[in-house]
Amino acid sequence: MTGFGRAEGSRGAVQIEISVSSVNNKRGLDLIFGLSRDLQNCEERARELLQAEVTRGRLNIQASFQTSRQGSAGLLEPDPGAIRHYRKHFSMLRQQGLLNGNIADEFLLKLPGALKDPDQQQRDHSVLFTRVLKQALKRYQATRKREGQVLRQDLESRLALISTKLKIVRQRRPKVVREYRVKLMQRLGKSGFPDLVEDDRILKEVALFADRSDVSEEVTRLQAHLQEVRRLSSLKQPVGRNLDFLVQEIGREINTIGSKSNDLEISRAVLEMKAELEKIREQVQNIE
Repeated sequence: MTGFGRAEGSRGAVQIEISVSSVNNKRGLDLIFGLSRDLQNCEERARELLQAEVTRGRLNIQASFQTSRQGSAGLLEPDPGAIRHYRKHFSMLRQQGLLNGNIADEFLLKLPGALKDPDQQQRDHSVLFTRVLKQALKRYQATRKREGQVLRQDLESRLALISTKLKIVRQRRPKVVREYRVKLMQRLGKSGFPDLVEDDRILKEVALFADRSDVSEEVTRLQAHLQEVRRLSSLKQPVGRNLDFLVQEIGREINTIGSKSNDLEISRAVLEMKAELEKIREQVQNIE
C-alpha cells in the first residue's frame, strides 16, 4: 500500500528529520534507506521497527541530520587508559623473555583503541532517531489506514456486483435445461421425427446435457469465496496474501461456470464477473 509520514525532533544541538514513504510491492517487504553519515548505525534499529509494523510494500526511509555544535571536526585523541593497558602487557612480555627492547610511542598510537573519538558518545543518536522514526511511522500508518478504508469500500462494491451476476447464473441454471429440451423437441419435430419425443435416447441426451451444464458446485464454492473475502477485508491485520489466493480461486470458479454454460445470459454474466474480478485483482495488490 502507498503511504507517507514525516516527523522531526531535536535533542540538544542535534536535529533529525525522517520521512517514510511506500509504493506497492506484491512480493513482500523491501526496505530502502537513505540515512546521513551520522545515522548509519541506526539502520538495524530502523529495520526492526519497520518489520514489526509493515509486512508488504516498497518502503523508502530518508533521514537527515543537523547539529549546531562545533566539535573537534572528527579529530582523534589518545586514550590514556588504552595506552596504559598496552604498556602493562608489553612489560609483562619482556619479564617473561618474550619481548626484547622498548616499544616506540608511534607504534603504540597505531594499536586499536589507542586513539579515540572524543565525540563518539555524543554521536550516538539512536535514542532520538528511534523517537522520531516512531512518530513518522505513526503518521505513515495513518495515511495507509485512510487508503485502506477507501480500498475496502471499493472492494465491497465490486463483490456486490459479482454477487448480483452470480444470482443471475443461479436463477438461469434450471431454465437452461428446460429450454434445451424444448428446443431439442422442436428440432426433432421439424426434422420429421415427432415419434422420438419420448424416446429414452432423447431423455438420456437431455440428462447428459443437464449434467454437463450443471454449475451448482461452482456457484456454491464461489459464494463461499466471496463471503471469505468480505470476512478477511474486515480484519485489522495483514490479509493481502490470503486475498491473492482467494482471487485466484474465484477466477477458477468463474471460468468453470463460463466453460459449462450454454446460455447467452449466463455467458454475459460471466464476462461481467470477470471484468469486476480483474479490478479486484488489481486492488488486492495494494492491500497489505
